[in-house]
Amino acid sequence: MPVDDSFLDALKRPQPDPGGGSAAAHGALTAVCLLQKVAVLEKNRASEGLHHKRWWSAVLDQILALAEDFRRLRGEDAEAYRRLAEAIKTEKASKDQDEAAVDASRVPLTIMETSAKALQTAHAVGERCARRLWADVAVAAEFLGSAVQGAFWIGLANAERIKDMQRREDLVQILCAQRAAGEDQLHLLRKALKGYIEAGR
Repeated sequence: MPVDDSFLDALKRPQPDPGGGSAAAHGALTAVCLLQKVAVLEKNRASEGLHHKRWWSAVLDQILALAEDFRRLRGEDAEAYRRLAEAIKTEKASKDQDEAAVDASRVPLTIMETSAKALQTAHAVGERCARRLWADVAVAAEFLGSAVQGAFWIGLANAERIKDMQRREDLVQILCAQRAAGEDQLHLLRKALKGYIEAGR
């Protein structure tokens, strides 16, 4: 099976970017690729009717869109951090540094938001997929939960670069709220999957 490790090769190099935010987006991308596998398997089940196939086709479209979002965010995080590092290195005015720090925090925030959205999609997939595929959904859920947590720490680290105290505190509150929202989504999905297994559905 051919594997494209170009991102991982770039990630392990001793340089600032790509860094943790890009890694979080990559983990989320891994999760949605696993969900894509589940959706395609379910869509292709010959024994099911047209309504079943239409539902899975719609979910598959959502998953493919999420995958594109995470690919884009993986690159955007590296670019945003590069701009922040340049602003710090060249000792630009505080206002310029703050703008760069805000941008570098907002990309991880978007990764968190998109991961929470992907967890909702995973929940829908888990509700309808065959029992033999629950484990794959659970693995995807854990990757997405890790993406939320990882992106939070990167966003927080970048937010700490903001010199405007009020602006920094506002952004930290937003990051914390999104972290909590992602944790809630993961908790609900774990509980649902556990319930399905215990019920022997």
